[in-house]
Amino acid sequence: MRSFLIIFTLFPFVSLAQDPNFSISSPKEIYNIGEPITLLLNLNIPADELIDSVYFKLSGNGDSLGNNWEIWDTSPIDKSTSLNDKNNYVTNYTQEIVIANFDTGKFELPPAVAHLDSSIIYSNSLPFTILLAETEENKIKNIKPIFDIYISYGEYFWYYLKKYGPWLFAVILLSFGIYLLIKKLKDKSKHIEDEIQKIPTEVQLLEKLNKLKEKKLWENGHFKAYYSQIAEVIWEFIEHRYNVPTFEKTSNEILDSLKWVSINEKYFKEIETFFQISDGVKFAKINPLEKDNVHALEMAIHFIQSERQDLENPNNTIDE
Repeated sequence: MRSFLIIFTLFPFVSLAQDPNFSISSPKEIYNIGEPITLLLNLNIPADELIDSVYFKLSGNGDSLGNNWEIWDTSPIDKSTSLNDKNNYVTNYTQEIVIANFDTGKFELPPAVAHLDSSIIYSNSLPFTILLAETEENKIKNIKPIFDIYISYGEYFWYYLKKYGPWLFAVILLSFGIYLLIKKLKDKSKHIEDEIQKIPTEVQLLEKLNKLKEKKLWENGHFKAYYSQIAEVIWEFIEHRYNVPTFEKTSNEILDSLKWVSINEKYFKEIETFFQISDGVKFAKINPLEKDNVHALEMAIHFIQSERQDLENPNNTIDE
């Protein structure tokens, strides 16, 4: 009696589970990653079965199927009536659902669920293989053969000119600038030398004596430097004026040479006296009297002014 009651209670569900046919299908099994997959959900039930509510659902949580499946679109459920292969009228409920997968591999789409009032029917599952779409970027290509590239000398020239041309131009420009600067300095130096050479020897020597006077060497006890500089001026003037060599000559040798030229006797004796005092200061370290110090410079100035020839011959300048 208890078994009969259980069977009678479950009879409506058992009859629905036997008669209705719920399936899910797809045009093909292999798809590329991200390619739309159209699923066709089809429910067939006898036409005499009275169903108030029908809706389909893919297995999963909400609109997510897991395994990188995505539901893109769902069409309304379409209801129609037709004859089956046994010439029985059936009611057809169909719906299209578009999904896609963004992972590669083999996947099993779980059975879909059809809700008939308070009853549930499961469809079959669907296997799919998702492949990485072959594009020009990921397509495996054959290795191209090695081939020679001919590069002309002109192409080499333009390549290196573009690569190093700016640096080469900068170096040339800098070198040219340095050349102009050096040339300008040389021209300026030569101009100064030319200007100096235009100044008569006597004027230059007198200028040296005037500057020596301003140094106040003997007043500060620098007797040797004082007499040495006066002697150098006198030597230079003698060599210039009388053409008597004075370089590396002793005072007596210079005086002996002066005896053979037309020099004023007064200044010959003055020079002789100066050489005696000058040699004593330089070699015997004597300290001359103040009047001798003053007279030495004045004598050199008067000697040059008296014996100078530049006033008669303006072109008489220092020889190079």
